[in-house]
Amino acid sequence: MKDKLINVLKTKIIYYPLYLYRYRIELDLSDSNFIFITYLMSYGDKLSFDVETFSKDLNIDPQEVFEKIESLRKGKFIEISTIEKEKNLKEEEISLIPLYKKISDIIISEEIEEKNDETLLSDIEKSFGRALSPIEVEFIMNWNKKGYSNDIILSAIKETILNGANNLKYADKILFEWNKKGIKTLEDVEKEKQEFRLGNSKQEDIFDYDWLDE
Repeated sequence: MKDKLINVLKTKIIYYPLYLYRYRIELDLSDSNFIFITYLMSYGDKLSFDVETFSKDLNIDPQEVFEKIESLRKGKFIEISTIEKEKNLKEEEISLIPLYKKISDIIISEEIEEKNDETLLSDIEKSFGRALSPIEVEFIMNWNKKGYSNDIILSAIKETILNGANNLKYADKILFEWNKKGIKTLEDVEKEKQEFRLGNSKQEDIFDYDWLDE
């Protein structure tokens, strides 16, 4: 009994990369799949599909191993291929490359989003002719979280300045009105302006349109 316990304690320690934990939510990994894929990663990028070993190491039924593997395969976290071995023997191999591709896509997407945020903030500062306060930056970032595109945000800022308001609260009201009307793109904005102009032929300048006082 004591020898068995010692052997258990001597088994290798499994470490997981911090990035796997960091992007766990974006990857939509369940707790059990997270643990299982961490175990697979301990064998490297590619490993033999050895159900018996997996079952013994993790102390789970072979059927559960198959279920985990199938879940990860369907989620496109792993690939399973058949390779030729010596003496015409064949062996199934698990590849973790799809997982690494998913994580790479997330990282690249984050970098692009960060650059877009920096560009948006810079453009707004140029429009206002001043630096933005930390509170204003957070206010603008919340617009992105609500699903407003950078183009729509900048268009609302433009309308804000043309109406002499020069503050984010006014722009926020414009965005709210646009969203309520289903205005999502710059084309939608221009269409709304044209319809307003046609309905108000006495209006000489289209840019005098006050979105909050129709």
